[in-house]
Amino acid sequence: MTARNKRILAIIGIIGCVICFISFPFIVYVAGQVREMQEDFCPKGGYWQDYFGITKGKSSVVLVDTSNAIPAKDGEMASFWAEKWIREFPPFQQISIRDLPKTAKDQSQFRAGPWCVSWSRGTAPSWLTGGLVAERDFRKKFLATVQAEFQKAVNLPEADESPILETLAALKKDGINSVFLVSDMLQHTDIEKHYGNIPLCDGNCPDVKGMTVNVYYIQREGVKPPANHRQIWERHFGGKIKWHTAAE
Repeated sequence: MTARNKRILAIIGIIGCVICFISFPFIVYVAGQVREMQEDFCPKGGYWQDYFGITKGKSSVVLVDTSNAIPAKDGEMASFWAEKWIREFPPFQQISIRDLPKTAKDQSQFRAGPWCVSWSRGTAPSWLTGGLVAERDFRKKFLATVQAEFQKAVNLPEADESPILETLAALKKDGINSVFLVSDMLQHTDIEKHYGNIPLCDGNCPDVKGMTVNVYYIQREGVKPPANHRQIWERHFGGKIKWHTAAE
């Protein structure tokens, strides 16, 4: 290699070092702007988050049926399955916890949230944050917040009615098509009752078809649901329903 070529390589090396020295603080700044979230774990907004397409996602709901008391064991298992459900969402999907209204005439109330699903180990960009750091924040901050509020919701007072169909239909009208429902699924309003020999609604049912529903199914002691209970709900939802129980 000639002396001239050596000088050229040395100059290129110096230029490269200067570029790295100058660009490193900029990269750190951009990463910080991209990672900056609000207290609800949702993107704070701004040029760099908009540039990388980091925005709030669609809304999903954890709906807790408080028409009957929820046993502690079922509360724990429902929380376990709710976490699995949440992990299936992309970052920044909005999650809220609501309780079933006391009557069919009422609306479901926000119990907590909404929050945005934060990055977890499997979804965080490697250039932005280490996977272990993302998982720690996801579990200790986001999930801890959701689970704490969920435990409050499962200890709410009982109600006189169980307007499951009406509540889900109202959520659908609001554009919410994904729900995690903690319930015994014993609909109990004038439109349909799952106790005794009351006829099921037929043709005038609230529209819940097309919704994607995960159900943590509470099996009540001393209560006998209809023989084809799950099939009744699968008919309502058009088959888009996934069941979980304490036995799984």
